[in-house]
Amino acid sequence: MRVVEPPAFAVPARCQCPCLASGQLGHPPARRPLPAPVSASLTLVTSDRPATLVDRLAIDFARAPLSPFDEDTVVVPTRGTARWIRHELARRLGCAAGLRIPFPAVFARELAAAVDRRELDPRYECDALTWRILQLFEEGLAEEPEFAALHAFASGAETRKRLGLAARLATCFDDYLLYRPDAILAWESGDVGPIDEPDARWQAALWRRLTAADPEPHHLARWFDGALGRLERGDVDAALLPRRVSIFGVTALPPVLAQLFRALARHVPVRAYLLAPPRAEWASETPMNALSAAFGHASRETLSLLAEGATLEEHHELRDAACPECSEGTLLGRLQADVREGVRRGREAGQSALVTLADVDRSLRRRGDAAMVAIRLRGRPWMAVVSDMVEGIIAANRLEGPPADQARSQLWSSLEADGLLPPPPPAPPGRPVMVPPPVVSSRPPPRLPRRAKAAETGRRSAA
Repeated sequence: MRVVEPPAFAVPARCQCPCLASGQLGHPPARRPLPAPVSASLTLVTSDRPATLVDRLAIDFARAPLSPFDEDTVVVPTRGTARWIRHELARRLGCAAGLRIPFPAVFARELAAAVDRRELDPRYECDALTWRILQLFEEGLAEEPEFAALHAFASGAETRKRLGLAARLATCFDDYLLYRPDAILAWESGDVGPIDEPDARWQAALWRRLTAADPEPHHLARWFDGALGRLERGDVDAALLPRRVSIFGVTALPPVLAQLFRALARHVPVRAYLLAPPRAEWASETPMNALSAAFGHASRETLSLLAEGATLEEHHELRDAACPECSEGTLLGRLQADVREGVRRGREAGQSALVTLADVDRSLRRRGDAAMVAIRLRGRPWMAVVSDMVEGIIAANRLEGPPADQARSQLWSSLEADGLLPPPPPAPPGRPVMVPPPVVSSRPPPRLPRRAKAAETGRRSAA
């Protein structure tokens, strides 16, 4: 990332520039000296708000801009994140040029290609593995005793069914190459590997059958393993590496990619800007907040892998200690604050399960099989109170779809029959009631068939 300065169009009157003395027009603008290169390190910048993270990213880019000939690399998880980062950096810095924004897997492949010059063997891509496994099925692989688990499905089946099984197995091996490279390398050495499952034995035998012709197949797992070893030993040309790398908003990383980023941080600065609660919440094995414990396992694992030997910078907005209820005016704000600070609500945690929020007209509290609906009355029209009562009953009984519509209609009918609904307001006096004129069509009436026309004429004469 670089900050573009406006060129100096005006040439000083007494300029003794050699370019003018030689007859060449133009004067190069004076550039400030480049800052000293930042030492290689790994830094984790965490916050609970994306805007805070992109603010820190812009500040770091502005403090140490790269030369106009270098590019800043920002690794992101999605295309939407890439677009948003470009817009936000342009809004904060005035320009978002000199940016490369790849996905994690794409960046890891580019890094491995720069460190390990060997080409990746295309026979171990997912599509190629599918057809190779199908060929083994056609040669009678499922009939062998070692692959008895595949016999019931693949033996005597039609080609389409075998192709589907081959595609599933190829996808499984492709995931192993990225997420369990240790198992793949152990299978190639003749070991069962770290996967302790009944299906691991015939999967290891099938993988050894696929790699029988290659003593050291150059697939993705071996490629990343070789690149990781070179980075850790320092056997790499620094000119082939990016000047610095930023990781933004990545919530889950395969362990091998996290190891590549840690090894790369020995040579260039690597900063990871990640959405996370404070360290006390994500570093514990059993988070206090129920949502964080149920849905944050992948994020906690990624943070733990990257945090080994890294510097941690936390930028969180903690709630006001003097007024704990003032900083969250909505249910979403309260939920975010509870996740951020590790608050577990419920009777077993000693916290109130009823959340009172500002400007909320109706709340629902359940206690066992019963439910209590609380409705605000002061300063509200009667129809709004009645509407909240009806909808509260629907929510308390967990009604949805047609049963909810039927119950809602019956409740409103009962309220109207008991006289609890106010009458409709009368029309203002003196205002004439406008009746729309009848619509007269200019098109002629349709022609009737002869029998229908005769019947119509007979009816008119009888009338």
